[in-house]
Amino acid sequence: MPQDFTSWKTIWSLKWHRVAKYKQRRQLKTRAHLSSLKSVQIGGCTGLSFQWIQRHKRFATEKPTDRIEFLNSDGAWTQIDYFAKQFNSWRTGGTYPERVEKVTPHTLGGQMGEHHQEFNTATFSKTLAHLNNNPGYHIVIMELKGANTNHVCALHQDDNKMTFFDPNSGEYSLSSSNRASFLKNLETQYGTYVTSGGKSQSLSFESVHFCHVA
Repeated sequence: MPQDFTSWKTIWSLKWHRVAKYKQRRQLKTRAHLSSLKSVQIGGCTGLSFQWIQRHKRFATEKPTDRIEFLNSDGAWTQIDYFAKQFNSWRTGGTYPERVEKVTPHTLGGQMGEHHQEFNTATFSKTLAHLNNNPGYHIVIMELKGANTNHVCALHQDDNKMTFFDPNSGEYSLSSSNRASFLKNLETQYGTYVTSGGKSQSLSFESVHFCHVA
C-alpha cells in the first residue's frame, strides 16, 4: 500500500536551474511494489545516481524530462536496485570513495579517476579546479552534519556547462560560472531538510567528495 509522507520542498534559488523534477521519496512511498526492492531502501540515492550517469552516457542528447521519465520506469528501478546492491555490498569495505572505486567497473564499465574531497564549502574553489581538470561524470558524496547518513548525487561537466542530478529534487543545468553559487544553494537546501515523517533537521556539508568515474 502507498504510504503517507511529508514532502520536502526545493528552495527557489535551486529551482531557477532545475530542468526536470525528481523526488525519490515520492517514488519509494507511493509505488508499493518498490518495497520488494530491498537495496534501494538503504541506498536509493546511490543506485539512482549511477543509473542517471549510465543513462546520460548512452543518450547524452535526451531531454531531461525524458531521462527522468525513464528513471521512473519499473525497468530502471530494477537496475537502480542492482546498483544500490553493488554499492551496499562494500559497506564495510572502506570509505565512500573507496566503495565508488570498487563498484565503478561493475556498474559503469570503467575505472574511477581523480578524487577530490572539498572541506571549504564557502567557496568550493578547489572543486571548481578539479571539475575543470576532470571533465565528464562524477559521483558526488555529501557527508552531512546533523544526520547519521550521507547522500549521493551525480554530475556531468563539460567545457561550458554542468548538469547535476540530485535524487531528492531532480536534474539541474547551469553554466560553469554559476557552479559555486549552485553548490552553496544546495547546502542551503539541506539546511531546510524535512524527514518523511515531517521532522525538520538542519543539515550542513561536513565535506563533499567528487569522484571522477567516466
